[in-house]
Amino acid sequence: MLAARLASAQPVVPVRELSTVDATSSQSFANIFCVRPLAGGYGPRAAPLIPYLADSSLFVDGVSMSLLVSDLLGNVSHEFLKTGAFGGLGGP
Repeated sequence: MLAARLASAQPVVPVRELSTVDATSSQSFANIFCVRPLAGGYGPRAAPLIPYLADSSLFVDGVSMSLLVSDLLGNVSHEFLKTGAFGGLGGP
């Protein structure tokens, strides 16, 4: 009887409809730590994308040795370049 009352008191989990698939890939993914949606994707190669403040992300660009701060749409708002003898980050 108690279990039945507790079950009826729990809130109903809303069902969320998914939209149709926008794009597909033949690539396999491994070790996915997080997913951040960006308009049109971001960059030609794999690189770390780190959740940051609010809807911003940090994108580590190993080629230019920089750290980019991008918004939800993928627009870069700040760029930090590698500087110094020990590889510290410096800002604009």
